[in-house]
Amino acid sequence: MCQASNGTACVQGLLGIAGDQSQPPNLRMFAALLLRKLVSMGSKVWKGMAAGAREATKAALLSAIQAEPEAMVRRQLANAIAFLASHARRDSAEDFCRLKSWSSAQPWT
Repeated sequence: MCQASNGTACVQGLLGIAGDQSQPPNLRMFAALLLRKLVSMGSKVWKGMAAGAREATKAALLSAIQAEPEAMVRRQLANAIAFLASHARRDSAEDFCRLKSWSSAQPWT
């Protein structure tokens, strides 16, 4: 798996695959699943990322889920967003509110 030293590149690569509609849905789903594991707050990869890269990752996840046509991929992206939202209190109450309000307003099918 990714090392903390190149974690940002790994996360960006997985985000690129998960958000690329030209990739097969099962590949996008697997990339989103791996992404959730990488962004888990206890991971060395997430902790090793710069604050700006973490914010960019959160924004990219929200953009990816909005554009995703496949339900199975949206679910995996939603799992990553939900994990970040449930642990955002440790980082910032504002992040938690932003992610929570966005995710509760979405029609999850």
